[in-house]
Amino acid sequence: MIWHRIRGLWNAYHVILAVILTVLYWVFLIAISPMIQGWSVAHYPPFILYNVAAVVGLIIAAVRGRSTAATLLAGGFVNYHTLALKQTVYIGMVLLLTLALGMEPEFRHMRIALWFAFLGSVYVVFLICHFLIPSRLADQLFSDQHEQRTLLVGPVEKARAVNKWILDTAAFGFGWRGKPSEGDEEEGRVLHITRVSDVSMLQRIIRHEGIRQILLLELPLDQEGLNLVVETANRAGVRLLVLNNLPEIFRHDILFFNLHGRNFISLRDEPLEDPVNRIVKRTVDILMSLPVVLFVLPPLCLVVKIFQLIQSPGPLFYRQTRAGLSNLPFRIFKFRTMRADNGDKASKQASAGDPRIYPMGRILRKTSLDEIPQFLNVFLGHMSVVGPRPHMIIHNRRFSVVMREYHVRTFAKPGITGLAQMSGYRGEAKNDQDVVERAKLDIKYIEDWSLPLDFWIIINTFVQVFRPKDTAY
Repeated sequence: MIWHRIRGLWNAYHVILAVILTVLYWVFLIAISPMIQGWSVAHYPPFILYNVAAVVGLIIAAVRGRSTAATLLAGGFVNYHTLALKQTVYIGMVLLLTLALGMEPEFRHMRIALWFAFLGSVYVVFLICHFLIPSRLADQLFSDQHEQRTLLVGPVEKARAVNKWILDTAAFGFGWRGKPSEGDEEEGRVLHITRVSDVSMLQRIIRHEGIRQILLLELPLDQEGLNLVVETANRAGVRLLVLNNLPEIFRHDILFFNLHGRNFISLRDEPLEDPVNRIVKRTVDILMSLPVVLFVLPPLCLVVKIFQLIQSPGPLFYRQTRAGLSNLPFRIFKFRTMRADNGDKASKQASAGDPRIYPMGRILRKTSLDEIPQFLNVFLGHMSVVGPRPHMIIHNRRFSVVMREYHVRTFAKPGITGLAQMSGYRGEAKNDQDVVERAKLDIKYIEDWSLPLDFWIIINTFVQVFRPKDTAY
């Protein structure tokens, strides 16, 4: 109901703008005609095509901006400037494309600068229209005759929480009814009933207040309470809206989607579940790991081995079982940075000043060069260049106690670097908050993945090789 009114206002307003745009176009054309030598009335007919092109640009702007239609009555220079600018850009793109493809000889008489002057006038006129027309149009479309008196049903705190939203949507013809909440004068305009104890009570309120719409402020956890409101609304012939509080129930944002006629909700978006995205990411991994494995790793191995022979004899690589995609174990490659005789301390996280780390190993860890052998893991498909860092299985078990959603980070392949590492979370997790913050960034990466994000993380990681964070040791 609310969305239909918002969309209707948006569409009606753009019809008015199309008329204004057409009038402005021809006024501008007539105004500049004396400036152009050889201009006559005979030159006007071909420019009808350009008028249509300008209107098409406005229509495209209206369709693409429909998701922001609710801000039409929000006011404010920034809001209206942004709207006018986007509309002008779309009009300009379509108009200039049409001009470029136009074959009429009249086009030779028209300077591109004049068309940019026209677009400038479009922006100014539209900006003025945004301040003057929408509110007056809403008054006409949503007059008292079309008022939808709405009853809020839910807890007092929920009614107060939606107070600003109620005031913002009042212009769309919603009059709110119920028992006034306690508080200052502005809060007193929020109307609600705390709970409905029986059908007859709700029916009396609907009849007495002339209610035509009920807004349920939360989904009742008991089916009986929900059935009560739904049945009463249907019998009374009033509309029912339900404020979506599922994110509050699940304590996470949710997504809605339809699959083979069934509606589902999901707790998160996962771009890497798209096979095309996975192929793209895997291609980037191979293109980056292969040169490193062939040309960078061999000479680096030689240098590291020489220092190991001098400072800490033992194997070149340190191979350890880590938790990978879906918590499946794999063996990770790293340059050994600790002394070979760790004994039962191998599972302990490295810390600042750790005596197990030999001098060259400390440099390798500080510059992240000890991670270079992991490009072997990337090439073999165990890891990706960018992703959540793989931890030991025993550490994952320990960390999952600290954060309930911790294992969500295993929805993607582990990486040599990641959003958490780029943000400064490297080295030892000193406390529970460190664990939580790292995991949050890893989950954010999974939900927001894109190729530009991967490149941004890689570039920042490369910079940190030369300017290491204080947390690297």
